Amino acid sequence: GGRKSTDPVDTAANRIARAAITAKLKADGRAVKDVDKDQLAAAIAKLAATDAVRKAAAKEVKERAALAEASLADIDI
Repeated sequence: GGRKSTDPVDTAANRIARAAITAKLKADGRAVKDVDKDQLAAAIAKLAATDAVRKAAAKEVKERAALAEASLADIDI
């Protein structure tokens, strides 16, 4: 396998891109397994690098962090 990023925004962007590509393939009546692995990885990387996906990923990470912070405030450990 390739190198995985530890940056939460990169991880979220890749997840969003993979979900969008999977949905597009399903809408076209195709399966992810029918697409060349390298071609799929390149498409995910390309989509994950777009401004729209990066902004959505950054927002998701920020919201998740805020939710965790709020939830942890009520926990006494």
